[in-house]
Amino acid sequence: WPLGQPLGGGQFIESDFWPLNTTLWVKDFKGNDRRFCYYLLKSLDLAHFNAGSGVPTLNRNHIHLLPVTVPRTVAEQRAIAHILGTLDDTIELNRRMSQTLEAMARALFKSWFIDFDPVRRNAARARNQPTPQPSPSGRGSIPPSGAAAQYRAGYEFAGLVGIARELRRKQTSAEEIFWELVRNRRFLGLEFRRQHQVGGYIADFYCHEHRLVVELDGGVHAARQEKDHKRDAWLQSRGFTVLRFTNEEVFDDPQSVLARIAAVVEEAALSSPPCLGKGGDENTELSTGSGNEVVLESCAFDHLFPDRLVDSELGPIPEGWEVGTFGDLADHPRRSIQPEQIAPNTPYIALEHMPKRCIALSEWGMSDRLESTKFQFGKGEILFGKLRPYFHKVGVAPIDGVCSTDIVVVTPKGADWFAFVLGVVSSDEFVEYTNAGSTGTKMPRTSWTDMARYELIRPPRSIAALFTRTILPSVERIVAGTHESRTLAALRDALLPKLISGEIRVKDADRFVERAGLC
Repeated sequence: WPLGQPLGGGQFIESDFWPLNTTLWVKDFKGNDRRFCYYLLKSLDLAHFNAGSGVPTLNRNHIHLLPVTVPRTVAEQRAIAHILGTLDDTIELNRRMSQTLEAMARALFKSWFIDFDPVRRNAARARNQPTPQPSPSGRGSIPPSGAAAQYRAGYEFAGLVGIARELRRKQTSAEEIFWELVRNRRFLGLEFRRQHQVGGYIADFYCHEHRLVVELDGGVHAARQEKDHKRDAWLQSRGFTVLRFTNEEVFDDPQSVLARIAAVVEEAALSSPPCLGKGGDENTELSTGSGNEVVLESCAFDHLFPDRLVDSELGPIPEGWEVGTFGDLADHPRRSIQPEQIAPNTPYIALEHMPKRCIALSEWGMSDRLESTKFQFGKGEILFGKLRPYFHKVGVAPIDGVCSTDIVVVTPKGADWFAFVLGVVSSDEFVEYTNAGSTGTKMPRTSWTDMARYELIRPPRSIAALFTRTILPSVERIVAGTHESRTLAALRDALLPKLISGEIRVKDADRFVERAGLC
């Protein structure tokens, strides 16, 4: 378990690791709870013991004799660690979810506006595939009567309805992540239902269009494998496909989880027409992007794209699209404000608050002691770090506030262009372009003038609006997760010294955590 930097930079790592020479790490906990020891050290003012001037470091000999107060029993230590760990785990869950949602948004942007996958699919259909015939009902293929009867039969088990409702209310962390990825037809245009009754069982997630059951297994499933096998056999004997994933797979590699589901859906679509539920005649495909990465794409909107590419000065582009510049679609409102005009406690974002390659801006300071001109920005506007742009600092403002003049505030020319503008300004190609045109040697800077000249392929406004409607819920979820994590971090930091010192007892802290909605 490495402590890392003294100023709150500690980490708690469950697995084995190779510590760096600059890392202070602990391996003998002398019978105490490991995670409690982690929080104990975080509660100490270890920066006070830093030695050195140019590069302050922490010498373990300075803290070995430091007196501390700890609970008498390991059980109480574990209870304290559990309360604080619950808060930290939820913060980490929000971080992972934001990371996943952003990755999927980037993949969709690349598929639609860089690789033109919908256009290429339409072209392939026009060359090789007959036009699919709609069903007499006009809602796609008709599910077999036996399947429909089996589906209705599931509702005979009315006693499970209350259980399913309770399970939906108390989702696990892995279920929350998966649900954010697939809800509202976000994934391949498929309709998933959570904690859905299928026969005499409750499926974690169910897609009726492909009679697909997805189960997320936590540690409890290791002790009930026989029951799970029996359940899976019953479902499979009645035509359902069952996919099982561990919670760790969802946490660590959600894209692989979605890729496996996409492969099953594609195989089913090739072998027979899908059983479509509400929503019409969406089809799904799995395509391969550059670098052998799997690009998960919904074909539900392919009919809005043309079916051929035409030549342009930027190379082949979809027919009817245009070549333009970034300045055609976005502005930089220079809302300058002087320090004396800034209201007290106004949020302030500087370059050091912005993470690399992450649109989630979870850190900011306050406007106290500002001494120079700043830019005003509004919640939902895009911030781009123009100093050393190769650091790739681009994010969506989660609050109203002011920022450094080394940050360019970017606003789309119309709400329909928001997601497209965000996709462009946060792309590797745009960042490389701004870096190449930067001026200055030690402190290279780009400018809005150069940014506005960036040439791009401009889709019709209707496609941009569709992309915004598709991506905006993910951006809003990222921003909401940022605010939740800050609230939880403040609660954790307030409880930490009081729990360690015994000023607040475990049962009292439990009430705080319960009010935060984590229990």
